[in-house]
Amino acid sequence: MLGPGAQQQFTAQPKDQYGQPIAAFTGGWRADGGMISTTGLYTAPPAFGGPYTVHTGNTFLPGTATVTMPAPAVLTTITLSPAMVTLGLSGTQQFTASPKDQYGNAIAASLTWTATGGTVTSGGLYTAPAAAGTFTVTASSGAVSGSVGVTVTSALTIVTTSLANGAVGVPYSQTITATGGSGRLFGMGVYSGTPPPGLTSAPAGAMSATFSGTPTTAGTYTFTVRAIDTSLQLAYRQFTMTIAPTSLLVVTTTSLANAPTGLSCSRTITASGGSGTGYTWSLDSGTLPTGLTLASSGTPSTTLSGIPTTLGTYTFAVRVTDSASNTATRSYTLTVTSPLAITTSSDLLSVPIGEWCSRTINASGGSAVGYAWSLVSGTLPPGLTMPATGTPGMMITGVPTMEGVYVFTVRVTDSLGYTATREFTMTVKPSKTVTSGAAAE
Repeated sequence: MLGPGAQQQFTAQPKDQYGQPIAAFTGGWRADGGMISTTGLYTAPPAFGGPYTVHTGNTFLPGTATVTMPAPAVLTTITLSPAMVTLGLSGTQQFTASPKDQYGNAIAASLTWTATGGTVTSGGLYTAPAAAGTFTVTASSGAVSGSVGVTVTSALTIVTTSLANGAVGVPYSQTITATGGSGRLFGMGVYSGTPPPGLTSAPAGAMSATFSGTPTTAGTYTFTVRAIDTSLQLAYRQFTMTIAPTSLLVVTTTSLANAPTGLSCSRTITASGGSGTGYTWSLDSGTLPTGLTLASSGTPSTTLSGIPTTLGTYTFAVRVTDSASNTATRSYTLTVTSPLAITTSSDLLSVPIGEWCSRTINASGGSAVGYAWSLVSGTLPPGLTMPATGTPGMMITGVPTMEGVYVFTVRVTDSLGYTATREFTMTVKPSKTVTSGAAAE
């Protein structure tokens, strides 16, 4: 690599077919750009260009060398880092600039920093304005520049201003929400003070947290919640809430088990708290399964009973009112299923003696959970065993050891005590044998 008019002495070293230098050398020097003497002294052209090739030797023994004359390095690009930034109001960010030449190499450059909003120092330290918006930070040197976008967000604010009171022993859940900032929280939780024992916060979305649990101690509590977003903005909100020493009236039954169609059903719904006396019950919304009715009175419980007649999933809410006219409601979903039944065919297929056997027996309907299995009558083939549980089915496995036809009855019982039985037949066949021999001569 040479500059304009620079010189370079070239030498030629002939070698034989074994790669060994030899003394003989015939032929002259020539160049397709610039000049070269008969002794190999090359003089580059007076301007940048090329590449050029220097030749020596002859037709039978040529040799070449390449001369490059690249243009001088000039500033071509300026890249800023980081490439994109989100800041809060009046937030700061240190930017760095990387000037490079046309060959991608770092090059020294005198930079001028500017910003369309906010301020930036001669060293690239940017300070956002006190108003939200989208701005550009630029580093330039002459006609070459590099820019990055800066998003300045509004102030992070916790917009939930109060939390509902609670009661000892009653499940509690409230959502605390923030807005502004970067639009995504890094975290939110109690910063100072003492929240009610039994309650904790947990993330509940990009800009909210859930304050939940079951209070354990009555009293009035004051505490401060802090939110921090991904741009490190902070927001605070103080809350005061009271936990009542006695529980509010509440329906404590949280769910109702499935009910098989055509079979007697009884489900208990219980409440607690309030005056503790004179509970009356009513359907608050939705529709009860066809065939079921809700008892109108009962302390602390009512009964949903009858014989459901129509398959389906029913959603409804039950209201309880105590003697002091306090009320509470709870929603339920009750699924009316098919009656419990063993669905596997009675013929469990035959199996050869001495071979591994695996036969599945399935059931469906009833509560659809907690199936228990038992042998009601008959005998399993010797060597086979049956597990006691399995939903929706169980597997009879083992290696049968005795031929024969075995008839037995299996019972399944679901989690509600409903039962179904089915008789099965399994045949244990003789094992397959292979005989071999040779004919006598």
